[in-house]
Amino acid sequence: MTSIDSAVRDCQCATDCFEVFLPQVCGDGIVSGNETCDDGNEASLDGCSATCQEEDGWLCMTPGQLCSPLVCGDGLLAGSEQCDDNNTASLDGCSDACQIEEGWTCPTPGELCAPICGDGLLKGNEQCDDGGINNGDGCSGSCGIESGWLCPTPGSPCVPKCGDDIVVGNETCDDGNEASLDGCSSICTV
Repeated sequence: MTSIDSAVRDCQCATDCFEVFLPQVCGDGIVSGNETCDDGNEASLDGCSATCQEEDGWLCMTPGQLCSPLVCGDGLLAGSEQCDDNNTASLDGCSDACQIEEGWTCPTPGELCAPICGDGLLKGNEQCDDGGINNGDGCSGSCGIESGWLCPTPGSPCVPKCGDDIVVGNETCDDGNEASLDGCSSICTV
């Protein structure tokens, strides 16, 4: 008995036998064996190489169809892209090379990135970022400036805004002005 006879005897169904007897053929439009793509031809430099391996810079999604070049800004996360927010603008969290920029998070491909509140970097729509996410210290847990505070330096603690008639932080008084000799000093202490 030959090995083919043995293989035929062991076949459970038509597909089993089909897989046993059909060799892997690069260029037939069917991904099989160790192929990572098969675009129906044996040409290289079209995304799927002559040995049916996906080439760098290409995306091969459908067997038998041509591959597409990776395009940063198309909203599809592919290849070496860390993010793709549907544009090629930098300084919005996802760079023009589709890499996540410092101080941002990009959880959903095709959607805008969001600044990371609490990392000490002032990004996007953050009004402040003191490096924490605690309320009551001048910069809220959502990176907005709280009433009665100034937050002039990202990554540094906010400071009470003396003269605004709101007692916060280390102020012992705040009479709504920065004049001294009226019961509350110009630095909001008694």
